[in-house]
Amino acid sequence: MTERKSVYIRLDANHAKGMGHLYRMLVLANVLISYRLLITFIVKCNVITENILKSNKFKYLSFPESMSEENIIALTLSNHKSLPDLWVFDVLSTETVWIKLIKEKNIKVVCFDDEKGGLQEADLVINSIVHSWGRYDKESINVPLLEGTAYAILQPSVFNLRKERVISDEELLKVGITMGGSDTHGSTLVILKSVLDILDNYKFHVFTGPHFLHQDYLDAIMDSIHLDISVKHAVPDLHLELDTMDVVICGGGVTLFEICAMGLPVLAFANEVHEEKTIKYFSQHGACINIGSVQRGLDIHRMKQSLAKFQSGPPNGQMKSINGQKLVDGKGTIRCFNECVKLMRQ
Repeated sequence: MTERKSVYIRLDANHAKGMGHLYRMLVLANVLISYRLLITFIVKCNVITENILKSNKFKYLSFPESMSEENIIALTLSNHKSLPDLWVFDVLSTETVWIKLIKEKNIKVVCFDDEKGGLQEADLVINSIVHSWGRYDKESINVPLLEGTAYAILQPSVFNLRKERVISDEELLKVGITMGGSDTHGSTLVILKSVLDILDNYKFHVFTGPHFLHQDYLDAIMDSIHLDISVKHAVPDLHLELDTMDVVICGGGVTLFEICAMGLPVLAFANEVHEEKTIKYFSQHGACINIGSVQRGLDIHRMKQSLAKFQSGPPNGQMKSINGQKLVDGKGTIRCFNECVKLMRQ
């Protein structure tokens, strides 16, 4: 019987780093495991991250937050009788020394959204986040590089929700607010405070993630409003919830890709600096409306003006919906899977 190949996936997910790395690697892992590949996640200690991995029935190794990456790699590779065939880094940027330690064991390495060591030492770099594009001298890159929204790893269920969307003018516009799994900077609060004067014109639905740590502040806002605003925390299926919305306000991470794939009109507010370029790229392609960032501030006028235009019906929302689906075609996960399998066969 042929020995099953194995893949180690190294990432971190917490309040500071967000949950996007974990969610997208879970998607890739589920495709890999469906082809009988053995998957092990490698993370730094975090109760919420570990509970998500347990609930998804994935094996994982957890290391102290203070432990160096070199020690994590050394301990991971020394404590196991059989070495992996592939090591996946999803930590944004790596150091060359980390990759060399792994490749010394004849293990293939693929890095996602890497602007540093992976471009020199990995076997493959896949950059779907716009921030990375053009930030490196391509002539100095020593490894195969794949970049573009075509390599976005997204939940397969997202694409089952793709459809033609028409905003009804018979009732209040339903607006979903979701700022990621952690909302590190409290963007949900910033958005919510900015729409207090127009709450009567729309029906707002707030969705907070599993690592949301601003609940006391959110409760205080809700207590002062005295209006019917729906607030849900860590819903089992965010995409099904968003499917019932007319418009979504979100960050510039994985959720933006997902909402565009679903064909929902979207207003995007960058939680991190690297998200600004992603949002700019999507807005230039007519797939979203850029309403600012944590660093530069919220463009309140543009947000309110855009909501008013969406409420007036087609073609405003419909064009954003169509452009978003064109930009994110739904085949990114299988493209990344094929590249990983190709590496393991070499």
